[in-house]
Amino acid sequence: MTPALSHEQWADGGIYAVTRAEPRRVMYTVEARRGLLEIKSGCGGASAAGQPRHAIAALALHEQDFGFTWEDVDLLMGEANIMDMVTLPLLRSRGDTEHGGMVARKRNALVDLAGRISALLPPHPRAVAPYTPSSL
Repeated sequence: MTPALSHEQWADGGIYAVTRAEPRRVMYTVEARRGLLEIKSGCGGASAAGQPRHAIAALALHEQDFGFTWEDVDLLMGEANIMDMVTLPLLRSRGDTEHGGMVARKRNALVDLAGRISALLPPHPRAVAPYTPSSL
């Protein structure tokens, strides 16, 4: 999943603005900064769709008690790595394809979840490029 904001947008203080005009609808602007979200629209109350919602979600969750952290992503990836390095090889060595398939699906779900969470976070402090599941 593509990160909600670029390195540059996070470095600029998490500012994200988009202006969109839809056919037969009023133009609206979304401005977001860490801790403050503002949606301006005319009559009819247009709503943000697609990429703007992704960025707004990232900024709304940033540094909140109910938000996500890189430690959450690391925990999920750690569990997925244990499955890769220990659990799946053990099940394969025993010929247990039924449980091996179940564990592989859970491992893939953990990696997918870690990727979706990481797309909502500012760049990882130890990363040069944005963290994505394909970088594993």
